Amino acid sequence: MNKILHKRTHSDIPAANRRASLEGDLRRLILTHGENYDEPVTTEAQLAESYRLSRNTVRKVLQQLTDEGLLNRKTGFGIFVVPPENRPKDKVKLRRILLATRSSKHAQHDYYAQRLISGILDYTFVYRSELEVVYYDQMTAPRMIDRYRNLKFDAVVYDRPEPSAHEMILRTAGAGIPQVTIGRTVENVPALYVDHDDSIRQVVTFLWGIGMREIHFIDVPLPGPLFVRRRNLFVEELARRGVPEPGTHLFRMKPAVPPEVSLEEYILARPEADSFFVSNGIAPEFLKVMEKLGRRIPEDVSLILLDEDVRNPKYRPFTVFREPVKELGFKAAEVLFKSLTNHLPPEKCQYIPGELVIRESCRLPYADSTWKRC
Repeated sequence: MNKILHKRTHSDIPAANRRASLEGDLRRLILTHGENYDEPVTTEAQLAESYRLSRNTVRKVLQQLTDEGLLNRKTGFGIFVVPPENRPKDKVKLRRILLATRSSKHAQHDYYAQRLISGILDYTFVYRSELEVVYYDQMTAPRMIDRYRNLKFDAVVYDRPEPSAHEMILRTAGAGIPQVTIGRTVENVPALYVDHDDSIRQVVTFLWGIGMREIHFIDVPLPGPLFVRRRNLFVEELARRGVPEPGTHLFRMKPAVPPEVSLEEYILARPEADSFFVSNGIAPEFLKVMEKLGRRIPEDVSLILLDEDVRNPKYRPFTVFREPVKELGFKAAEVLFKSLTNHLPPEKCQYIPGELVIRESCRLPYADSTWKRC
């Protein structure tokens, strides 16, 4: 049997998930199969045994892909992949998803959006779909609705929609367009978020565990509920550990003040600080101020960044809480396509956990002559 379909752990997976796994593996096989179309890739019996599924369930999956013109089942011989040139286009489901992201002026520098696109593409590749990227400043609700009604796309992912886009989102939702938002709440539109509750707990627990007691969180000045919640949770985590006046360990940047000015003022007023958790959006300014003040990382203070930009070599030695942006993109496409298939609305909110990646910017609290990197 083809190695893509050869699995050893399906017996530990619920039957419903094994069925989805079988369909996904078959689609991946079809897309990557490049030769020997005259040879069978597997049989119904082999699939039933390998995926621990009933023959009837396997038969339904195979029939679906056969109806789409992707597989050919020959009794007594096995299952064959249909060559691309012989697949009838009217039988192939080819869904298209739109990613509506921020202004086209900033797109080429938006590493977050690039990771989101990568995650959606991973899903659309496996499920034989397409992705089109559009920008808020180039779209209107009537135009989106018209394109949807003319079958130009099937669903929309809105990437961190700004307030100026909220009216368009609500109007397209009212028109029945399947959609989810990433990282922002727009009334009752289904949304996906990074699990920042988990990120705050992981960061505080780690820093506290290596002996840091003067932990400070420097965050961007955004007022949204997601940002307010993560700041409040940081204060709660310090309070739970008995830190006096934990609110003084939180600094929300001031929109009207130059970042380096407000950062320098805050850091100078807290010479006892032994660690900082800094939002990636203000990391460049933070590093400049630390260099100006002669505060060394990790000799003087430990540093953790909230997310990273791997394209910037200056960030490579820093401990980060890596936001699962690519996973958000994959999940958004999965949620929408399952909704389209099952004709059910997506869940209201889903949270995806990230990962704490420990590097050289954290230290153990030993004497200066014996400090060690983590």
